[in-house]
Amino acid sequence: MDAVLFGLSPFTMSWSFTNVLGYKPVANQLVVFYSMENVLRMHKWNPRLGLFKYHVDMTYGAYSNISVPYAYFTPFAEDETNKSETKNWMQGKTKLIAWLASNCKEVFWPRNEFVAELQRHMQIDTYGRCGNLTCLPRLSEECVKMLTKYKFYLSLENSECNDYLTEKIWASALENDVIL
Repeated sequence: MDAVLFGLSPFTMSWSFTNVLGYKPVANQLVVFYSMENVLRMHKWNPRLGLFKYHVDMTYGAYSNISVPYAYFTPFAEDETNKSETKNWMQGKTKLIAWLASNCKEVFWPRNEFVAELQRHMQIDTYGRCGNLTCLPRLSEECVKMLTKYKFYLSLENSECNDYLTEKIWASALENDVIL
């Protein structure tokens, strides 16, 4: 059986979605829908998304026919852990909380207001288009290394969707011993 995979990016959703909708699979051809974006955001890019007909979906969600999460967590087996080893997780951490956000407008909950309210009670350094600090290039090695100075990383998605954990959790936080 042959398959055709449609990766629906913002560009595809806005410029060539009519062509995607008009695609007619040949006999015995499987149509696969692929996206790593959350559902709310995709529907905002193109409200006609529900018209797209496919056989199999391939997304970050555990509910997908083919689940491809950004990453996953596997706990150590009891015999694999070294209980005598201890680590000072706060060593070298001189700042409290970092928040990186570039999408300030396409948000499905009052995220910016939430951060502003938190900032009334504690120090939060905000990076990116939604903040007053810069860390460029975004998610570069230097930018990610900068996060190691923080005790906490504030990871707030632009929308609330089941199974959606941002790639920032894995790339920026867990790799650098920053607690979420």
